[in-house]
Amino acid sequence: MKTFAELFTIIKLPLAIILSFIISFVLAVIPLPSVIDFLRPLWVPVLLICWVLKFPTKVGFIPAFIIGFFLDVLYGVPLGTHSIALVLIVYLLIKFDRRFLFFSFWQKMTTIFCLIIIYSLPSFFYELMTAKPVDFKLYLFPAITSVLLWPGILFLLDKYSTKLELR
Repeated sequence: MKTFAELFTIIKLPLAIILSFIISFVLAVIPLPSVIDFLRPLWVPVLLICWVLKFPTKVGFIPAFIIGFFLDVLYGVPLGTHSIALVLIVYLLIKFDRRFLFFSFWQKMTTIFCLIIIYSLPSFFYELMTAKPVDFKLYLFPAITSVLLWPGILFLLDKYSTKLELR
């Protein structure tokens, strides 16, 4: 029989991951003034990138698919749009995980920017296929703000994962 402390250490990481994604879902749909709404960062993919970089064996394809499914339901887009993009991002991060560690800061920022653009492609193609007018600033500016927020999110994740002794 395991003690409460042992059970808590087992549950701590999944609980922290779930709680952080709930916060990112809320931040993704919180209303912003229309003047700065096009600058809204893509909280969920940036957080997923941070978790995969921190715990590549714990956060993988299945959590990315489930998170993408929730995003599809949240935004009301066809199911699989965000799931495919998030699974592709996780695949690229896991495949090039060791190489990413040796990148300089600016190379990491450029790579994260490319991953965010890859995440935005299915939504972009969906809008093209439905003959909606496509505004490129709705895809470019969120990628830029997401990349600018990525170091801060990664810093907070590192700080609290060591404080909570997440493993």
